[in-house]
Amino acid sequence: MGERRKKEALSQLKLPEDTPSTTAKVQPQAEKPRGQTRISRRLKALIVWTSTLTGLLGGFVIFRPNVTVEPEFLRNDREPFSAYFRIQNLGNFEIYDVNFSCDLTGGLLHNVTITGFSSQTPEASIGSGGSTTKDCGVGHFPFSGKAYLDFTVRFRPSFWPWKIEKIEPFSAIRDEKGIVHWTHETPSSK
Repeated sequence: MGERRKKEALSQLKLPEDTPSTTAKVQPQAEKPRGQTRISRRLKALIVWTSTLTGLLGGFVIFRPNVTVEPEFLRNDREPFSAYFRIQNLGNFEIYDVNFSCDLTGGLLHNVTITGFSSQTPEASIGSGGSTTKDCGVGHFPFSGKAYLDFTVRFRPSFWPWKIEKIEPFSAIRDEKGIVHWTHETPSSK
């Protein structure tokens, strides 16, 4: 008897007209073919990975430091180690705490490191597109024969907590008049 009263009470209850349960009809979803689902998942994954790699490479290109070292002039055309070098920041952002040193080999010098001379005073910063000129602090040292020089620049790029070291190797070439010209070389060609 208790069951009958419950049914009567439920039949007397009226649901409001605008409830979703009375107006919406449940429609079965059409299933996609299995192969189509797999292809769309793979395509989405490919797009996500491609976008991520493109973003990382773009960030690297924008933020990476680009410092060049080029021979500029010699105080004496016959003294290889009297050369001055131009250090240029070609990156998009300023570099900080820039230090310089030279590793020399030639004449009486063999693997001599020169750093901290007055002509190699550190630079607090070099702006984007900026440059400075430094030498190795060796003068009045003429000799004939081979000469090698590794010009090292240590700096801290913007947005980077650690210093980066760039070593640029050069070798001296003498022309027919005995005048020295510094050229870039690969580290393994010494």
